[in-house]
Amino acid sequence: KQWYQRQSTGSSGINAEYGGALVELAVLAETLKILLSVKPSNLAPETGAGGSLAIEVAGVWGYIRKMSGMSEVDDPYPSPTYLLSQLKKRLLPFLRKVSLFLRYSTCITGPVTLCELQSPEGEFDLMMGYLGLGSLSSLLQISGSLKSSIVHGWLGALNQAEFWQAAGRSVREGKLAELPESFIDLLVRGSTYCCPKGKNKFLAVCLVCGDMVCYQSYCCSEDINGTTSGPCNVHAYRCSGSLGVFITLDKCQVLLLPLGTHAMHLAGPYVDKYGESYKTSRNKALTLSETLYKKIEQMWVKHEIRPLVARSGDFEYGRMNNMGRNY
Repeated sequence: KQWYQRQSTGSSGINAEYGGALVELAVLAETLKILLSVKPSNLAPETGAGGSLAIEVAGVWGYIRKMSGMSEVDDPYPSPTYLLSQLKKRLLPFLRKVSLFLRYSTCITGPVTLCELQSPEGEFDLMMGYLGLGSLSSLLQISGSLKSSIVHGWLGALNQAEFWQAAGRSVREGKLAELPESFIDLLVRGSTYCCPKGKNKFLAVCLVCGDMVCYQSYCCSEDINGTTSGPCNVHAYRCSGSLGVFITLDKCQVLLLPLGTHAMHLAGPYVDKYGESYKTSRNKALTLSETLYKKIEQMWVKHEIRPLVARSGDFEYGRMNNMGRNY
């Protein structure tokens, strides 16, 4: 409780407006996760003696490994310079995300130099300053501070099996789910799917995660923020933050659900041997067009789906309606 009641610094940084303790805890948690994921066997030749910060980070590595039960001793990491470089390299993307989130949540502008091209080292220091975190050394001051009990609780409750399973996964690229080469294979997969309530015959595949969901049905409808929403909207709310991208199995169309109250159908990425979609040929012996699927993927990656639907009435290649919440 004392930690969250820390007073603001009174500066123009994030601490004064947003509650720097929450930001610091989030960055600290990510830092500890990165350090714990570095195994003692991940060694690299030292390029120098290593500065005081590298030695300090190596000591923290041993300290938290012992607290989490991964090691019986708190020996420091044998390659401090390598460990520090890996920590900064892997922490920088997280700092960028937090900075962007706080910038648009609080409207607090950062230094002008943030808009200029920086080296990774310079960008790291600027991000830390913008978030009001000071230095990496002060962030890692755990022992004897108010953070100590929180960190002990985190590490004491760590499930090592689950941690290493999660750490072994590669960072997902900005890509939609993989689809089978033949649309028939997708239909066969749908034929084995059973609605949780056993009432629906229309199905769709989420292109974000690849899961099969009910479509155009009230069987799996639920309330979202006090409004009854269809199964595709419910799945999108839990899967991708209310931005749904699906492919329907009945007409092989791409369903876009970006606004909750609206929906748009586009021609699917499957075509026949003449390059025609199901809407034109009515033939379900279709093959995946990598070019068409890439276009849909780029719309999703570049955040073009919401403005596309918002400014569209009738599209020459799409159909929009205001019954999106029913899907």
